[in-house]
Amino acid sequence: MKKQRNKNTKTLIFIGVTILLLLFAYISSNKAKQNEQQAIDDLFEKEIVLDVQEFKDQGTEHISEPGNFEYNSNPPTSGPHYAQAPEWGFYPKPIDDESALHAVEHGGVWVSYNNLNQDEIDILKEFTDTNAQSVIVTPRPENNTRISAVAWTKLVKFDDVDVDALQKFLLLNKNKTHEPLAK
Repeated sequence: MKKQRNKNTKTLIFIGVTILLLLFAYISSNKAKQNEQQAIDDLFEKEIVLDVQEFKDQGTEHISEPGNFEYNSNPPTSGPHYAQAPEWGFYPKPIDDESALHAVEHGGVWVSYNNLNQDEIDILKEFTDTNAQSVIVTPRPENNTRISAVAWTKLVKFDDVDVDALQKFLLLNKNKTHEPLAK
């Protein structure tokens, strides 16, 4: 009888602790979502218009070497890419489109630029530091505009560095993919 009571007590304690842990996880998750929503709302108080282009999804095939694939956007927003994703962060030299696309597949945003001065590049470095687990920033000579921001199947282009607009694009599009791994 005493063994049964001890077993029941342990079971009730286990259930209670499990419920508390689940409740804590729910509250923490909800708080994080509220913080993200507040950041988006704060940006929306400003007049930030994004001319986002959407492109047809060209697939998620992993490749081992570049091919003759023709992407439907410049820079590409989906399609064949290398199996190894690059680390998040700022890159002082260009990286392959096929590498950058894998980071985008993981729910992040790829900001590429061409013909910026050092002050503008430094602003993009700060943007990268602020969003260290969800963006890659690279020079890209093939850009047909000074700055492009890519999320999976989405592209926005800028003539000037606009951190608020980049942040809004990131917040609206982060993890809107089948592999949401950006933080």
